Amino acid sequence: HVDELRKAIDSMNKEWAQGRDAMERNYDKVHSLKEDLDSNWKAGHDALEAACTRLRDSLDKVGEDRTLCSEAQSSSVEGLPALFLKRFKDPMRFAKFQEGKIHGCTPKFDNDECLCPSGHEELGCQDATDSSSFELKCSNILNMQIPSSNVLEFFKSGGACNMSNHDELLKQVVDQKTMHRLETSGVPCVLPVTLLLERDRGRSRTKAARDFLCS
Repeated sequence: HVDELRKAIDSMNKEWAQGRDAMERNYDKVHSLKEDLDSNWKAGHDALEAACTRLRDSLDKVGEDRTLCSEAQSSSVEGLPALFLKRFKDPMRFAKFQEGKIHGCTPKFDNDECLCPSGHEELGCQDATDSSSFELKCSNILNMQIPSSNVLEFFKSGGACNMSNHDELLKQVVDQKTMHRLETSGVPCVLPVTLLLERDRGRSRTKAARDFLCS
């Protein structure tokens, strides 16, 4: 019986060794894939974080410039209305300044001249019924281009610059059922042959072989 048990143990040890080798090879593959995934994730994450940071800083700067732009657009002391008024009061003198033209408005047909066709320059053109002819570039960017570009959506829930563990990208690839099966399927332990022989001396080969696996 001891010889038969030894043969059974040797056979099972051989099968176990083959299975262990296969498991180690598979683990090496999984480990290599994980390292590649981590590396790719870090590279992509770092690039995305840098891009989002630059975008945030640019938007912050635009926010800081909003006050200056608003004053340039509407201030009757130092803004565009003041320039219209100065040109009305002294057109000859103003003609020496950029040929009497005021530039910096939203371009129309590649022309960024600020005009006042529907208002009166002596009033700083503040009575105009249509402000499109003297809308500054900064006003157009702040009030039209940025809102229409939906750039702020990047920072809202679901946006590229606002990631959470609820996003599809961060959801686990392996489903919960499979994960539970992997977590609960323990690897059987192997008893030393000498202890196994001592413990199972005189017992049947079937029972001894069954006791070879302990979980």
